[in-house]
Amino acid sequence: MPQTLLSTIMPFFGALVGASVALWVSWASRKNDLKKLIEDNLRKRKIELYDEFAKFLGEGLYKTVYQERDEKEFEKQMFIFNHRAMMWMSDNVLNAYIIYRNSARIDYKDNNEKAKFVITTYLSFIQKMREDCGHKNIGIEPANLVKLLIRDKID
Repeated sequence: MPQTLLSTIMPFFGALVGASVALWVSWASRKNDLKKLIEDNLRKRKIELYDEFAKFLGEGLYKTVYQERDEKEFEKQMFIFNHRAMMWMSDNVLNAYIIYRNSARIDYKDNNEKAKFVITTYLSFIQKMREDCGHKNIGIEPANLVKLLIRDKID
């Protein structure tokens, strides 16, 4: 009798274990798919933000070098960007952005030195955004990025 009971219960336990494993695999797969979907959506959102940031800051840099810029409008846009930066930028990009923003506030006796430092921190910020989007920045010379923005005026 005990042998018969054991042989009757064993298939039930085998089916229970099999069903449990199948449910766990299904749950893990769904969790993984959801995580990938969230990461893909976040990446798309960051790319839009980074593109917008790079364009706006590049225009601001261009206007600083070549034209007068509307400081009130620039400050208003920076305020909006700062809030978006806090929410969407990765840690490395946000830290590079903070360094860039602070570099513009430092007083220098020599304006050329200040301009070089601001541009250097801006380029670091751009490179961090590129890295966060998946670019490796291999063989990209920062000076060439500057030349793309300001028509070879700064060496």
